Amino acid sequence: MKPGPVISIIIPLHNGEETISRCLESVCDSKYRNFEVIIVDDCSTDGSVKIAQKFPCKIKRLYRNRGPATARNLGAEEARGNLLFFIDSDVIIGEDNLSIIANSFQKNPKVDALQGIYNKEVRNQNIFSQYKNYYNYYKFQKVTSEFLSSISSFCFAIKKEVFQKVGGFDPNFPPGSAAEDVELGYRLKNFNYRILLNKELRVTHLKSYSLKSFIKAEFIRVVSNVKLFLRIKSAGKKKGSSIRKEEFPISKNRKKDMLNVILSILISPLILISLLSLLFTQNYPIPLSIFSGLVIAFIVLNYSFLNLIRKDKGILFCLGCGFITYLDMLTAQFALIFGLVEFKLLNKRY
Repeated sequence: MKPGPVISIIIPLHNGEETISRCLESVCDSKYRNFEVIIVDDCSTDGSVKIAQKFPCKIKRLYRNRGPATARNLGAEEARGNLLFFIDSDVIIGEDNLSIIANSFQKNPKVDALQGIYNKEVRNQNIFSQYKNYYNYYKFQKVTSEFLSSISSFCFAIKKEVFQKVGGFDPNFPPGSAAEDVELGYRLKNFNYRILLNKELRVTHLKSYSLKSFIKAEFIRVVSNVKLFLRIKSAGKKKGSSIRKEEFPISKNRKKDMLNVILSILISPLILISLLSLLFTQNYPIPLSIFSGLVIAFIVLNYSFLNLIRKDKGILFCLGCGFITYLDMLTAQFALIFGLVEFKLLNKRY
């Protein structure tokens, strides 16, 4: 039987000693065997590299922390396969994932990139980790389009020639920022490349979140996306620009499906203000009515997501995730303002 195409698995690594072993074990357990693994160590200061050296993979090292965009680009330069499969160091792939990738590209020759999703199940049992995983799962499950206008770099494959033609990831994204994958997805879409969503291509997330790390990650994600939106918007205004502003990947869903998220973000500070008014006023009925109405509206806007959790985890866990959803949206509100200030007033474009 003729072997399938060579798949180059590229994993950026920065202080991932807690998860890289399980990640590489899952790769080595793949049924599809025509692959190579390229680890790009982004100046780790823990034992990540020593762990990776125990596995059959090529390891490239950066001696200054450059960020995942640069690390992934370096991995792509070293790849000998015609298909590049990017995953994060904190995911476990399924034993059939590489076969799914090879078959998807062979069956759909006009497809240029392939997006995978997270499993609903999560290894870490704390509520912040489970909430984040459920939200990532829900975000992809409600996508109705076959093709996307954006990508998520935790699990996606792309033809090497296409990756090279669009210039790879933007290396200007500094370490600790986010949205380099959204920006690449934007360029792919802008040049009419096709990104297929395959919900059979699933990985399990290993990342553990605390309250602090969850809020920090969400804040950075929104700030990075706000700046990306503003950069693209300003570039689109330039004379002779080929940028199509309507193609900006606000979400993997259609814009109208994002209305509940936008309204939730707008309502979140109003809930806080009404709660403070309720605590510091002598006239309870009016602020109580406003607070109750806003909370009910927030629950209605996020009902489908919270109901998914309720069915799987029960009402108490659902209530906890409801509060985290509120923290998530409130964080996004502050991040939106912060991103606007940095971009418009401080001229920090990344």
